[in-house]
Amino acid sequence: MKVIPGSQVYAESDGINQQVDAGFGDHGNGVTEPVTNSVTNTTLSLPIPSLPTTDVSPKARKRVVDSDEFVRFWAVYPRREDKGNARAAFAKALRIADVETIIAGAERYRDSPKRKPNYTRLPTTWLNGEGWEDELVGAAKPLPPGERMWEE
Repeated sequence: MKVIPGSQVYAESDGINQQVDAGFGDHGNGVTEPVTNSVTNTTLSLPIPSLPTTDVSPKARKRVVDSDEFVRFWAVYPRREDKGNARAAFAKALRIADVETIIAGAERYRDSPKRKPNYTRLPTTWLNGEGWEDELVGAAKPLPPGERMWEE
């Protein structure tokens, strides 16, 4: 079926005839303008009800309560960003290792002299990478003046 803009199309829904404008509407003033979703009930001349809206206020959302174990981890880990994803990664990590192992690894990572504050991994990355298993060796020894790490 080819619909020409400005023509009227009739549709039946639940036994009620509805007149649907096919793209343009004339509002009785001689001006034709584009119309979208213009639906009226021609039998009863009643507007079609819209969908109910839901309350999305902050009070309506479910508040997440952190477990005591996650609170301990969060307090120890040196970078506190992306808490929601960290919470999910922590729950996943608990399937692999126990809480004490994870927290002890986070303390080692926090206290490591090799860790550079500007390059500290996000907690999610650290947890997903099983960072508690990393062997952290002491600080890198500085090279004597004039020495290079590579040979020419």
